[in-house]
Amino acid sequence: MISVAILGASGRMGSLTRELVDADPNLKLHAALGSGSDLSMMLGADVVVDFTLPDVSPKMVSLCNRKRSEDCGWHLWLVRGQIGWC
Repeated sequence: MISVAILGASGRMGSLTRELVDADPNLKLHAALGSGSDLSMMLGADVVVDFTLPDVSPKMVSLCNRKRSEDCGWHLWLVRGQIGWC
């Protein structure tokens, strides 16, 4: 089973993604994060789906990279569903 964290879960696309995760027997919701959520709640998920605003992405990527360097062997797949940040 794949655990999924959704950033921007209260928005239109995040809500749809949560419905899809809930409906798929191979997926398990790890965390549904909104604008006031602590980004560290996504740690431990297998996949992060990001539907946040562009100003959140650098913080999220930085946290993932920092955590990855601390925990050798920990990998996190990231799916970004937004425009405006690269």
